[in-house]
Amino acid sequence: MLLTRHRAAFALFAVSLAILVATPQSHQPQQYIVTDLGTLGGTVSFANGINERGQVIGWSLTSNNDAVRGFVAQGDEMRLVRSLGGEVAQANGINDGGQVVGISQLPHIDQFHAFVWDGSKLTDIGTLGGDNAGGRAINNRGVIVGSSQTANNKSTHAFRYENGTMEGFSPSGDFATATAINDCNQIVGYFFWRERKEICSFLWQGDTHCVLPSIGGRATFALGLNGRGKIVGVGDTMAKDTEHAFIYDNASGKISDLGTLGGDYSEARSINDAGQVVGFSTLYGYKVAHGFIVEDGKMIDLNTRLRDADGYEVESAYGINDVGQIAATGFVGGDDVYHALRLDPMRGSALTPGAVSLLILAASGAFVALAENFRKRRRG
Repeated sequence: MLLTRHRAAFALFAVSLAILVATPQSHQPQQYIVTDLGTLGGTVSFANGINERGQVIGWSLTSNNDAVRGFVAQGDEMRLVRSLGGEVAQANGINDGGQVVGISQLPHIDQFHAFVWDGSKLTDIGTLGGDNAGGRAINNRGVIVGSSQTANNKSTHAFRYENGTMEGFSPSGDFATATAINDCNQIVGYFFWRERKEICSFLWQGDTHCVLPSIGGRATFALGLNGRGKIVGVGDTMAKDTEHAFIYDNASGKISDLGTLGGDYSEARSINDAGQVVGFSTLYGYKVAHGFIVEDGKMIDLNTRLRDADGYEVESAYGINDVGQIAATGFVGGDDVYHALRLDPMRGSALTPGAVSLLILAASGAFVALAENFRKRRRG
């Protein structure tokens, strides 16, 4: 009898687990906790990206707003990224090892060079022979991409920097810039196609490249790339003075218009390996922009997903990692404070109240049966 009751209780427990697994759970929209990353002493900071460790990079005004410097923020602590000596510098990219790339003014001269900083050592990686260059991204192999003027500043080419050597490349001779690179060494960017008089996006790998299709207009700008070769950016549509964010699937060759939050402009800046896209978009009837995330093909205003917003207004989102953390920028407590932010996704239980009750009831039944069995054994 006791064995029968014992088996029955555990059967109920097993059935409850099966029901719990099989029953669709109610989908709660992802919410985010906001961390204000502050500044380097000035009134403004701006986030440009984030790595898998949650480190955010960007630029900030310093004390008295007398200089612009790059930063890297871990937790809620913002650290200065060293410059090459000039008054203006910014951090544009960071890999998972914490190596930071960007652009910095040289001392006492109106020229800018690309740099890489590993937390202690700063390296000027030079140019392609011209006066100016800037680093845009770095992958986990330490390969850096960006753009540089060529000799005599005749043109601007995309570059790839590895093991101390900078190599330029361009689908066309006049202008090209590289904006992102993944760990497969796939590189994306955009260039001016002289014959067609269009700005086109490219995907470059090894010695070959392909040109991305447009979303109807004569210009596309590829700005982000994930580890699976999906590309995001912004492009002209067929409508006049209207530019939309896009996503391009390299496997299928399909490009999709992601729309806007109601206005006539949107820009996709980053995509993680799960396919989540972030960027910013103007709102209907307003010139202001809000940061967005694209989920299941739908563009969502990040300001509708903030927990305890407390005066925050997210204006842009420039990076998202595979954990779902977002590098964003927005107003804090009013129009006078504009800071870099990190949005951390809340991790909640996926169990519905009804499912939880059923599981507890089943587990209680199993426990009662075990307890009774134990008491009977003691009496015996």
